[in-house]
Amino acid sequence: MCCRRRCAPHGDSHTATIRTSWNPSDSWRHLESWMPHWQKRLQQPFDAVFCLQEVDELWASKLHAHFQRRGWHFAYAMTPLTYFPPIGVALAFPGDLELEELLMVRPAAQLKLAPPRTPSTRWERFKAVDFSSFFQDLSRFREGAAWTLAARKQNRLLAAKLKVKSLGCSFVVATYHMPCLFDEPLQRQAKAIHAALVRDALMLHFPEAMGERLGAEWREKSLVLAGDFNTKPEDSELQVLTEGKLSESDVAWPPAFSDQGLDFAEWPKAEAALQLQAAGWKAWGKYGDREAGSLQLRSAYAQRGGEPEYTNYAWIEESPAPFRATLDYIFTAAAVEVVDVHRPPLVPQGDPVFPTAEQPSDHVLLAADLSL
Repeated sequence: MCCRRRCAPHGDSHTATIRTSWNPSDSWRHLESWMPHWQKRLQQPFDAVFCLQEVDELWASKLHAHFQRRGWHFAYAMTPLTYFPPIGVALAFPGDLELEELLMVRPAAQLKLAPPRTPSTRWERFKAVDFSSFFQDLSRFREGAAWTLAARKQNRLLAAKLKVKSLGCSFVVATYHMPCLFDEPLQRQAKAIHAALVRDALMLHFPEAMGERLGAEWREKSLVLAGDFNTKPEDSELQVLTEGKLSESDVAWPPAFSDQGLDFAEWPKAEAALQLQAAGWKAWGKYGDREAGSLQLRSAYAQRGGEPEYTNYAWIEESPAPFRATLDYIFTAAAVEVVDVHRPPLVPQGDPVFPTAEQPSDHVLLAADLSL
């Protein structure tokens, strides 16, 4: 994502989401092909913040040097992986924006699942076997499967509170790469949990971004969240992230994990809500009945004519046809005005899938001009 802002009252910001290849063998070649996109934005009289997805270690080192030479700051939050090389998300912003706060956090770290107690000796283990409870144990496993899967995904949330020095006003920009979980109810439930965790992390660490009371009124603040959320516009778990709402009858609703005291209907935890209330911020409600005044996010593209036809066009392993769908978004709080958005190039179905020489990533660049 990239935010650009004019140094004038009600100036413009520019925001874009960029998906990068993590393949270390050709990362720098792909970076060079992105340069025309970046240089065009770097030369305009705006303040900018870039958000990048799936940045591997080689990308991070090259990009850090690239932005540093131009007087920019670069922050990188890596997500450790076991099967694939480690990748992460990154932010880059110009030196004339003052960094007030920087957040690197694993939202799933809140899910501290207690390991089941196991007998210490072979005889104790044999005595502990209760064959009559076999099917009950299977039920418990299914009950906690979504929470266990969500806890295994240690994706990083990277966020920065930035101040426009000439105006004295601040805004929060954040980026997140949702775990790659699709279609099946269990995987969608795990994504709903991550959506709730990301949302609550932003509200807890940047409560001022939610808004402030002005007498009996509530004034929203400036917050932008961009990234690859691996979720289609029609998927209900996206509403958890944007509005904090989900029906308990929805297929993406995670069943309660009673053994661990985890109940999605009671999320977020009471102590987190109390911290916000003690600080004077509007209280949270349950996910089935979220208070209207809490954080509300809207897609920048949806506000300017609708979501792109696609943001990802690629082959999926063992798939008979290319995958083509919208998975990437730029979300804004109510106080952020969307002036314009950049439409991805039209690619007729059947054209060569990405990456290509002209489009060096399987995800297209998203951009929006914003007024803060």
